[in-house]
Amino acid sequence: MIDLLPEHRQDAVLYLASRRSPDVAERIFAELSVHDFFPGPRQSLAAVVIRLIELGEHNPARVMSEAMSDGGKTLADFTMMLNEPITSNVDVLIPMIREDTARRNWTGHLARAMTAISRPESDVQEVVASLIAQIDSDGSVGLTGLPRKTFEQIMAIEDSARPFVIPDTLRQGEVLLMTGEEGAGKSLLMSQIGLGAAMGINTLTLAGIHHDPVRVFVIDVENEDIQIRDNMRRIWPYLHDQRSDVDPSIEFSAYKFADLIDPRDKRKIINEAIDYQPQLIVMGTVYKLAPTTDHEAAFNAVMTTVRSITHKTGAAFIVEHHAGNGFQGDRENYRPYGSSMWRRWPNFGVGLVRRRDDPRVAQLLRWRGERARDRIWPAGVRESRFTTPWTPISEDEWETFPDEK
Repeated sequence: MIDLLPEHRQDAVLYLASRRSPDVAERIFAELSVHDFFPGPRQSLAAVVIRLIELGEHNPARVMSEAMSDGGKTLADFTMMLNEPITSNVDVLIPMIREDTARRNWTGHLARAMTAISRPESDVQEVVASLIAQIDSDGSVGLTGLPRKTFEQIMAIEDSARPFVIPDTLRQGEVLLMTGEEGAGKSLLMSQIGLGAAMGINTLTLAGIHHDPVRVFVIDVENEDIQIRDNMRRIWPYLHDQRSDVDPSIEFSAYKFADLIDPRDKRKIINEAIDYQPQLIVMGTVYKLAPTTDHEAAFNAVMTTVRSITHKTGAAFIVEHHAGNGFQGDRENYRPYGSSMWRRWPNFGVGLVRRRDDPRVAQLLRWRGERARDRIWPAGVRESRFTTPWTPISEDEWETFPDEK
């Protein structure tokens, strides 16, 4: 396999990407691009497969149909004549193709430098500086073809590279997974946080700290529109009193039966989010976004949707999920239901757990080690009829509460 020519490696990968499952094609083109293939039919076929992956319509018959449509008989014949590869191990093929790309890039850089330096009028130092700039334009590059960053580049990264969406709470691209029992009040709390962010009010702080309003997109496939309206009616008056000058930029997905395991539904949701370009997305609940008993499939469907949207928009996410451990009313019943990956993936995991001795009060329990320690979270929340529906409780006040009986 090591002795195969670069074009044969490319053909092997294109065979697997065009004739195997969508998962294989997605795995390949998560790390390779059109430019890793030679110009001509190889690049054209790669473009066809990538487009079908994006549309959620990849299958071998559709690849052949699109190849005929895009490149006519020439591309269709090329696709048909691809041979079964010696190995179907994409984890072996992908790094080899990346190395081939890196070699071509290096060869091009060096050839241009050799041509420039051979001219009598050339400035040697300038040619060398230009070569170094080309190689380092995206960080140091090795034979993998992937960019790396130096220590100085890492230390120079500003906080503004990943700004806060909600100050001291969530940065761009971060995920908060909120869990709790059915009827615990998660949807109302998430609505409060989302509408608050759209109006520029952090409702998780006792002082209701103000910030720049952000664009919020709500993907709620559990609650009917009238329930969402009722939640908003409970929240809106108190926030409007604080910032009557703000017209909140918050919109709601019309999809109520989206199944993210279905590639077509998944693509619709992704496209809808990309179209709106939100800074914060509030979505849930997981069991209706991915209605299946296959816990790993449910996790992958939601996680890859979030990653795709974040890649295109930079949005932060608050995702609602049901708790699954323990018995109803059990204090330990706050960790996420289903795949163990739910406990590892998000940046923050918070369980909303009502007290047994006073159900109007709920603790916000962290069920995973947080990836950032510089955030301000209340210890709990209490129901209120005079301010926002959920009012934060500070750590100091929480310590004054008696132990539960």
